[in-house]
Amino acid sequence: MKYLRLALGVIAGLAIVSVIVEVIEVAIVMSKTGLALKELEHNQDAYFEARNAPVILISKLIYTFVAALISGWVAARVAGTMARVAIGTLITIQIVAIIWGGFFSEWSSTAPKWLWLALVPTITAG
Repeated sequence: MKYLRLALGVIAGLAIVSVIVEVIEVAIVMSKTGLALKELEHNQDAYFEARNAPVILISKLIYTFVAALISGWVAARVAGTMARVAIGTLITIQIVAIIWGGFFSEWSSTAPKWLWLALVPTITAG
């Protein structure tokens, strides 16, 4: 049972951090561009131009940190006695995903390299 709780905790943590970060990012970009979500879906250049403004990138670090705190707390609560393992697993998966996304995926050019690097300690600290 404790391994099931561990797995559920990690899955819940990953889902929570992803949803929080994506919802906030899209809301900020929609607010800055004045475009609806449907319009942004077909206009990635406008999306990334708005998202890569320095003030938005700095805010991304802040809300990512908060999302990491929340997701770590949820993962620990769900995992129960295996809270530390859940948090360590959650951090490891996030770091691997950030490094892959920032340096090896087709999305690597969508943000400056310093942001990808800054997200690693941001996630870890959260």
